[in-house]
Amino acid sequence: MYLKNEAAQKKLEYITCHDILTGLMNRYLAVSHFSSCESRKMNENIDYAIAILDIDDFKNINDIYGHDCGDFILKSYTQELRKKLDPQIKIARWGGEEFVIIFPRLSSETVFELDTIRELLSLSPFIYNGQIIHVSATYGMSSSRHLPSAFDILNDADSNLLIGKQNGKNRLVVSQKF
Repeated sequence: MYLKNEAAQKKLEYITCHDILTGLMNRYLAVSHFSSCESRKMNENIDYAIAILDIDDFKNINDIYGHDCGDFILKSYTQELRKKLDPQIKIARWGGEEFVIIFPRLSSETVFELDTIRELLSLSPFIYNGQIIHVSATYGMSSSRHLPSAFDILNDADSNLLIGKQNGKNRLVVSQKF
């Protein structure tokens, strides 16, 4: 009986903290990672970064190919993204077709690496039921170097995402104070 309850408890914990479609962290778990990053910044002066990405023209994918295809794209895109990122970097589904990437340590290569991954993903089509589907995403990014809290960083990254959408999509926009 104890093993059944323990297994049920673990399953409940997983469901509470992860997105059911993609298996990625959900907002709840992402926020706890924000807190960890803020603590490291305060205690060890380790800068971190947050990026937010939105899959471009996702509504068109759902409208043209159907919601099952949209789900396939969300899972496939984030699986490919996960494969290309360092395991220390966390990805969370923030909502809809929007995802947050948490870089617990900021390096001089962080922006270049993320933009390279973004470009590689935009050049690699997905195949769904024999259909070739090109997918791109717009990313906004900010860091703890000049902003006091993870939510300030997230809001700045979101503003950068909107700038990227307004300026043609399929790009990474980084704060000037990065």
